Formats: sequence, C-alpha cells, structure tokens
Amino acid sequence: MNGPIDTNSWQYRQINARAPGLSYLANALIDLVEEGYPVVAGTADLQYSNGLVRFAQRFPERFTQFGISEQNMVSAAAGMASTGAMPFVATFASFLALLCCEQIRTDVAYSALPVRLIGHHAGISLGFYGTSHHATEDLAIMRSIADLTVVAPADGPQLAAAVKASVNHAQPIYFRIGRGQDPVVYEDGVDFQFGKAIVHGEGSDLTIIACGSMVHPSREAYRALRAAGKSVGLIDMHTIKPLDTKAVLSAAAHSRFVL
Repeated sequence: MNGPIDTNSWQYRQINARAPGLSYLANALIDLVEEGYPVVAGTADLQYSNGLVRFAQRFPERFTQFGISEQNMVSAAAGMASTGAMPFVATFASFLALLCCEQIRTDVAYSALPVRLIGHHAGISLGFYGTSHHATEDLAIMRSIADLTVVAPADGPQLAAAVKASVNHAQPIYFRIGRGQDPVVYEDGVDFQFGKAIVHGEGSDLTIIACGSMVHPSREAYRALRAAGKSVGLIDMHTIKPLDTKAVLSAAAHSRFVL
C-alpha cells in the first residue's frame, strides 16, 4: 500500500477501535493549526501507531514522514523550530529517549528550542516486543536534561489539554504517553497547567501520588479506601519536571504516609 490508509477502511477503523486515546493527539494538533499556530508534525514510520495519520491527511504539507531515522527527526525538528515553526515529533518512547538522547540534549534543550517530543507506547506497554521496545528508563533520562519539561498525561483528554497549553510554554517538552488504551480519567477540556499538580482529594492517613497510566488505578484505590473509611488523598503529578514540590510537601505534612 503506497498511500495512507483510507479513513473508511476496516484497517483505519480497527486502529482507532484499539487505541482511541491516540486520536486526541492528532485532533489537538489539527485544532492548533486551525487556530493559526505554526504547528508541524513528524514521525519515524509510526503514523498509524501514534494516530498522526489523521494530521497527515488533514495537513499533508505540514507533516513529514522521516522513516526509521529517529535521530535525524529530532535534529530536523530543532531546525524547524529555529525558523519559527512549532514542531511536534513522535515515536516509541524507548527510541526517542534512549536513541535520541544526544540530539534532544544538544540540538533541542541546549539550544532552548520549542520542540515537542512525543514518546508513546511508554513503559512496558509494547509487551511481547521485548526490552528493546520497552521504555523504563525514559523518565530518568529526560528529567536529567537541563531546561527540558517532562510531562506524563493520564489519558487522552489530559494529553490534548497539555498539547494545547504547550503553545504558551517556551521550553522544549517531552510528553510521555501510553498506547492509547488508558481508561478515561478526565472530561474533555480539562484544565492543565505545567508544573501544577491536580489534587483529587486530601487525607490524613495516606496520600497517593501518581502520574500517567497509574493515575486511573490509583484513583480506583483512592475511592475504595475512602469507601472503607480511610482518610486518603490523591495527587495527579502529571508534570515530572518541574515537579510541584509544594503539593508533595503539603501531602507529607498532612498525611502519615505518602505512596
């Protein structure tokens, strides 16, 4: 097949049935372009895995398919940003954080360019593909790079909100997301502020602090414990860097335990 999968094809429907959360990424980028922002997007042969095929079909002149050349993609994104564009580039988190670490550090962060890096299928969500495709070190690597903001949205609506909020964020950003199958935690249009945690509740016995795909199961535990009579709090620490230290210190001051 030479061209993109047709939106009416069974393959396209199957992709979106299996990973509905990924549609939020492309839809948010499409909204930004229609609002007049100089958004461009690219991927390394994974437009069907990250949902950017939607963006590519809507704005083909703003989309670049880099092929299996992730390092080149990051450097090219830095070049685009230096000309005034607002690039969003996406690939598997394992490839982006590990393989492209030097390009992210030197070409993007050291140069303080507003590149948005989307690391999807993070953690062990790629399952049987094995260690080469698992991203268990990416948060440690990305948060060690100076001037790089690191965000782990809990679901599709929060990802869309973070993407849209990024237009007013001067620093480069690493977005860590799953494979589009996370249960929904937030409604569309959820408020998002970089570096400002979302406090779902406070408790004197325990405060659970979670990010990314762990927010939903943490919320389930939070609700179950409160129903059992425990005084439990929950914080969605979506921004890993800069960390909302005030929220952490407040939880430590009011709870016997912090998880």
